[in-house]
Amino acid sequence: MLFVYLLAAYVLSFFMNVLIYRGPIEEKLFVFQSKCPSCKENIKWYNNIPIFGYFISGIKYKCCNVRKNKEILLVPICNMILYTLCFYFFKAVEIRIITMLFSSVLLIVIFTDINHLIILDRCHVAILVLGVLAIIFNFTSLINAVLGVLIFFLGFYLIAVIGEKIMDQEVLGGGDIKLMGACGLFLGWDLTLCGLIVGCAFGLLLEYFLMLIKIRKRGDYLAFGPYLAFGMLFACFYGHQLIDWYQGLLLGFV
Repeated sequence: MLFVYLLAAYVLSFFMNVLIYRGPIEEKLFVFQSKCPSCKENIKWYNNIPIFGYFISGIKYKCCNVRKNKEILLVPICNMILYTLCFYFFKAVEIRIITMLFSSVLLIVIFTDINHLIILDRCHVAILVLGVLAIIFNFTSLINAVLGVLIFFLGFYLIAVIGEKIMDQEVLGGGDIKLMGACGLFLGWDLTLCGLIVGCAFGLLLEYFLMLIKIRKRGDYLAFGPYLAFGMLFACFYGHQLIDWYQGLLLGFV
């Protein structure tokens, strides 16, 4: 059964790669002729086959000797890993499928924000639809989901407005605000809060490390979406365990 889900993850990754690169620049998504992202020359269809296309004709496009996008390799591998986690974490088929799709959408968020500094509205809509399904199939309670939307959409919106007035510059993008609201509906307020804390902690540590090794410097634009998406993925799989551990820790001090 796992093989079926892995095959689905692999096939879906082809469309995900298309959306990652064509979506943000408003190109037509459903065209059969692919072009080199560097010189715009037509390339063979097999160059874009997930994983195998990265090696079949070499790691560089022959038309201009530019390296192929690493996401052709990374997206399907990450997607299959996430589907494997969903398979073992969630026993109900309905929950398994919606969490798999949620994971795929967050992968698109991560790579589009890294490459284009934008989060597609298609991703927000997809997560909202999955959030409704999560309520229907009892992955998230209705009250928890509604609180998640209200707390994180309105909360992030207020942070963005107040921060912009104080700092005189944008502190949060609209895509981040909508992402948090959508994830609040899917995960509920408690798991979304857990994911936010994990994502911020991970982002802080990674950004500090990148500054230490001189890859980034102070003042560089920070794509916050990938860290938020990472935190939401963590919360989806390990959020309840982390919350239970934290509550036990608090009780130990009482």
